[in-house]
Amino acid sequence: MSAATTGPGAQEVDVDAVAAAVAALPEVASLASGGLVPVATYLPGRRVLGVRVEDTAVTVAVVGALWTPVATLASSVRRAITPLAGGRRIDVHVEDVAAPGERPGD
Repeated sequence: MSAATTGPGAQEVDVDAVAAAVAALPEVASLASGGLVPVATYLPGRRVLGVRVEDTAVTVAVVGALWTPVATLASSVRRAITPLAGGRRIDVHVEDVAAPGERPGD
């Protein structure tokens, strides 16, 4: 398990499970780096882009699938990771949109 715990009494969050749950959603083209302020979890020897765990929140940065309303995307992400977030608020940052089969930045 790749866990991130912040703050006293915080429940662990399996960032790999969060990333996998978000990436599996049809409304999500990919996880994203978050722009100027990186959205990432730094673990020994690696980092998980697109997921940041803090004391009171889990932030997820995504590239949405084209034609998916942002409210629908955010709702789907929150629903998918609520059981994994350790009771934290879930913030969803939509960095970009991509057509099916398109890689972000193409």
